[in-house]
Amino acid sequence: MNMKKIRKLIIGLAAIALPVCGVLRAEVITLQDFSGVTDGTALPSVSGWSLQSGTTNATVSATAGYSGAGATMNNLSLYRYTIPTEDKMTAGGTTISGYSVKLQLSSANNYQQAQILAGKNDGVNGLAVVFDGGTSDVNTDNVIKISSGGTGWGSITYTTLSLNWKANDWYQVDFTNISLVSSGYGSAVTGYVTITDLTTSTILLSNQLVTGFGNSGTFNTIDSLLVGNKASARQINFDDLTAMAVPEPGALSLIGLTLLSLPLLRRRIRTS
Repeated sequence: MNMKKIRKLIIGLAAIALPVCGVLRAEVITLQDFSGVTDGTALPSVSGWSLQSGTTNATVSATAGYSGAGATMNNLSLYRYTIPTEDKMTAGGTTISGYSVKLQLSSANNYQQAQILAGKNDGVNGLAVVFDGGTSDVNTDNVIKISSGGTGWGSITYTTLSLNWKANDWYQVDFTNISLVSSGYGSAVTGYVTITDLTTSTILLSNQLVTGFGNSGTFNTIDSLLVGNKASARQINFDDLTAMAVPEPGALSLIGLTLLSLPLLRRRIRTS
């Protein structure tokens, strides 16, 4: 093969590898973005949603989302989204690597405790994050709490992080690298949490270890995402529940073979 053809082959291989890498980085499955849901629909009437605790008043609004429709609530209540079977994370599974939720807390309701929970639908095992507004209506005493143990969904212990989240900003909460178990519960499972301020495009919390809670059963799956008020009746807007998919093995093999080929071809050019 002459040098000109080898150079063309290198360009061709790179053209294959780079787009595939881009696809792998962006592999996100939309679970719920409320698109197509009629404005004013009660949240428990939307497919996959149910009231977990408290009294229901959450609705879908055309303007409550991050960029369009979303859900809004202002009661002391917790809502559960049941993840479709094909998008559930399981111990030893190779399809799903994490979950994400976007939320916004209003400025008039800064002293609150808004909770995001990813767990098994047994009312016992899970991982949780709380946006705590402190005791005054200012941002300076706002903190983030992440689960560090506990006996169940209603009894969670937290580690408090002095991170001053801001009212009215949109945040994305990512649960990743979750180590589900085939035998064990609660604190036997850990993961990582990243919180991004989407309004300012800054990272509030990066890859912080989060510990599971629960004192019975087996924490071997995540099939539920919960959003709600933990302590006070305050307004929360939320949107874009997603799952992060693990790249297909075939795609990874293609990238690996392509990238390994490039140095060999370059070496051949130099010695030609």
